[in-house]
Amino acid sequence: FNIVEIFEISTYFVVNFFSDPITGKSAGSGFVTFSDSDAGKTALKELDRFDLGGKRIRVSGTAPPLIDNKS
Repeated sequence: FNIVEIFEISTYFVVNFFSDPITGKSAGSGFVTFSDSDAGKTALKELDRFDLGGKRIRVSGTAPPLIDNKS
């Protein structure tokens, strides 16, 4: 599996992964922004602790970003 393939269970907008600035290798974390809350809930339920090539991944939720409408 690759990480993008496993998130294809849901529709997502953006996938961002972090890399080490010195080595360029994966830092082992990132963010996936889903198209709607149901897609995010599905990923949480089905992919938390998923075995990805012998390593268990963690999937956890965050609150949606606050939108500043002052402008």
